Formats: sequence, C-alpha cells, structure tokens
Amino acid sequence: MPLHPVATRYRPLAWVLAIFLAASTLTRLVLLVAAGSGVPARPGYWLDVFGIGFAYDLLAFVYFAWPLVLLLWLLRSRAQSRVYLAGPKGQFSTQRTIPFGPPNVTIRMAEAADLDGDGMLDLVTIDERHGTAIYFGRTDATFSHAGSRSRSSVGSPS
Repeated sequence: MPLHPVATRYRPLAWVLAIFLAASTLTRLVLLVAAGSGVPARPGYWLDVFGIGFAYDLLAFVYFAWPLVLLLWLLRSRAQSRVYLAGPKGQFSTQRTIPFGPPNVTIRMAEAADLDGDGMLDLVTIDERHGTAIYFGRTDATFSHAGSRSRSSVGSPS
C-alpha cells in the first residue's frame, strides 16, 4: 500500500525524531546508571525521570526540528503534477484536476500557451530529471504525452 504524499514528505522528520528520542533516552539511562545510589531503584522514580524527560525531549525536538519542518513544508513532494481547473465561481478544487507528466518530478516549472494554434492551451514544462517537455491540449480536456506531436508542427505558420 503506497504511503500518502504527506507521509512521504515528512518521513525525514520522523527519522530525526526517532534518532533524537533514542539518543536522549540512552543518555538519560547512562546518567541514571552512573548516578548509582543517588537515584533510588524504585520504578516510580524511573518512570518520573523517563516520563518527564520524554516531555522535555519533545519540546526540545520541536525547537531543533522547526527549520526542517519549514524546509519540508516548502519543498515539493515529488508527486504527480496537475493542472487545477477553476469552477464556475473561479474556485479551484482537488476534484477538478488534470494530471500530466511523469509522477516523480523534481523542480518543475510549467507555462501554459496555445503553441500549435488549435485554440487549446498546451503546457511547456521543465523538469530537473527529464528536461523540457511539451504537452499538447486535447479536446477531451486532457494533455498528450510528451513529444506526441512532431516538433515541426509547433509554431509552424498556419
């Protein structure tokens, strides 16, 4: 079962949290053992130490991980590119989208224009992995695969 795109995007944050909590718990355990008889060996004391320590660790993690959260939030999720269609009142909905291009893109830029003079918008995209591609608009409100028309037909005089 594939992960939700949001889960995939924030996976590095989960790894940092796991490493951060493991390191702090291990440090707390080493310090408790090193304290020897300074801390009673009763389970209540140890639960307090680890419970309160866990809460402080989560607060410290939020402070240290905030730049990573912002970075992951601002970067693209490498998901499928989509054209969002406006509704009758000019509002955009996730239910009215047209997917185009490969599903695993990085740093994509797209521009819409009628490149072949057929009255439908076409897309020109630039992708870090796949280079430049042209997706021609179709009458069924979808886009062709990249390069499905010959290059000579683009921009040729009518």
